[in-house]
Amino acid sequence: MKYLEWNLDLEEGADLYDTVGNIKILGYEGIIEERYTYLDAFFEAFVEGVECMKIEDVIRVDPFVEPNDILFSCKGSILKIEYGTQRAIIFNCYQFLEEVQKSVAKLVEILDEFADNSKQQKRKIIRLRSFLQKKV
Repeated sequence: MKYLEWNLDLEEGADLYDTVGNIKILGYEGIIEERYTYLDAFFEAFVEGVECMKIEDVIRVDPFVEPNDILFSCKGSILKIEYGTQRAIIFNCYQFLEEVQKSVAKLVEILDEFADNSKQQKRKIIRLRSFLQKKV
């Protein structure tokens, strides 16, 4: 089962800092779906949640530009994610973490390629880039 689906809406002439798209977390129970949202903010929140899960079982992360916090609750291999009134329960948190890492890598790759093609300076997105250097 795939837990994470997303797409980025970058059209020709778009601003590199306008990383808007759709994201969906598909749990065995429940779905979290946000449309026309800032994907970089969501992925930064996921990264913060992933990093904090190594220390704590319950983590609340503020994705800054979004109206709701994301709540991560991890017990064993079961991960519960809540966003606003939406909730998804994932039975294999390790697979979800791998999907987050692959998605962050793909997002960074797309943004870098877009920057090169549109002659814009690459975004620093330090938290995402440093996450890719670590093992999950």
